[in-house]
Amino acid sequence: MKTMHYLIASTIMVAGLASVSAHAETHRPSLTPTASPMPTPWQADRVIEITPQTQWVNVKRLEVVQFVNTTSNGPKSFTWQFDARSVRPFHLSDIAPAGFIGPQVMVYVAPSRLSR
Repeated sequence: MKTMHYLIASTIMVAGLASVSAHAETHRPSLTPTASPMPTPWQADRVIEITPQTQWVNVKRLEVVQFVNTTSNGPKSFTWQFDARSVRPFHLSDIAPAGFIGPQVMVYVAPSRLSR
């Protein structure tokens, strides 16, 4: 009888913990930029050229941007949709293909009225 009580209590506890962790996972804010699926260049809202003098770029949340690098020997362009929940600044190299840019270019994401 005692074993049955322990079995029921442990089952309830495991089920409770599983629901709490699932709830925490679904409501955790995204702190990293994401894009899914990867947009194509013709879906871009605008094109931003990255030069050696570029120190930062300003984008809006949910905006699709094609980045073009005319000075690099690596990839010449890539397209990204800024659909992350967070609007914290980050380095363009965090999302760019390897070899796309050399200097540290900061990305500043502004809230969009479409995302409210």
